[in-house]
Amino acid sequence: MSNDTCLSLISNFNKDNNDVVLTLKELDSEGKKIVLSFQGYIDTYNSPKVSKVIDEIVEAKVNSLTSLIFDLSGLNYISSTGIGFLTEILQVCTS
Repeated sequence: MSNDTCLSLISNFNKDNNDVVLTLKELDSEGKKIVLSFQGYIDTYNSPKVSKVIDEIVEAKVNSLTSLIFDLSGLNYISSTGIGFLTEILQVCTS
């Protein structure tokens, strides 16, 4: 999956969901270092959708991604379910 496809995933996600917004920023020209910024809130209801989009990005970049940084400073709230899916992503990325 190309960088454009990853950006499209984020763009499409934002159109369908008003309670959390994801922004993807590449820190290098090869797309090896990515920052995902979150704004809004993550709860039991929207965390599966957020998790699916992040999983797709990680899968698309699995061979080239060296750094995945989550900027959570824009979140107003994150439930225990949201923390759980972040933990799952950490396990996937480190295995």
